[in-house]
Amino acid sequence: MDSSKYEERWERYLAKTHENVRQTLEKYIESKNQIKLLDVSTGSGKLHEYLAKSNLNLSEAAFNDPDKEMLSKGRKQVIRDALDCETTFYHEDVADLHKIQQEFDIIISQNAYHLYLDKQASFETMKALTHNKSLLLVMDWNNKGWFKPVYQAIKLFDTKPLSAESHSQVKTRASHNQFRPISCKTWRWKWWKFFTIVLTPNHPD
Repeated sequence: MDSSKYEERWERYLAKTHENVRQTLEKYIESKNQIKLLDVSTGSGKLHEYLAKSNLNLSEAAFNDPDKEMLSKGRKQVIRDALDCETTFYHEDVADLHKIQQEFDIIISQNAYHLYLDKQASFETMKALTHNKSLLLVMDWNNKGWFKPVYQAIKLFDTKPLSAESHSQVKTRASHNQFRPISCKTWRWKWWKFFTIVLTPNHPD
């Protein structure tokens, strides 16, 4: 989808989900810390307007999107936001981000988990990019209960292959990849059902 049309079509949806991510991060982040952040699915880059309102003290921010056009849009948005930190951009599938060979304090996966076809490899990659005190925030569709028929309808009309899971399935998968849940919130907006899960990795000493 054209990135400008995407932003216009999903404006209110993105506002709700971005604000949810911002509020969630503020509960766990101390403003005095210098933070290295990775957004694995940057999209249009609007999230960073919301993060700019938070108490995040970024020393470095990395932005990735597997879609070239969306990454271009996100890059322009981030540049307009003029983040006061080092910024890097990547064009990779999430499962291939291990190429970065770096550790981040915060990794954000927002509105994209249902697009990860190889979820096992994606979790393994995100684990490789963390240290013991890192946080992984995953916010996505909660494929459970009354949202299931809505999700099936979305799949009929979406051209991309989709693979949404329930919050319980994500927590189980995360546990199998040595992530421990700190919090799990399920919430809804209009006909959408979401989860927001904050995880921390278990690295061997």
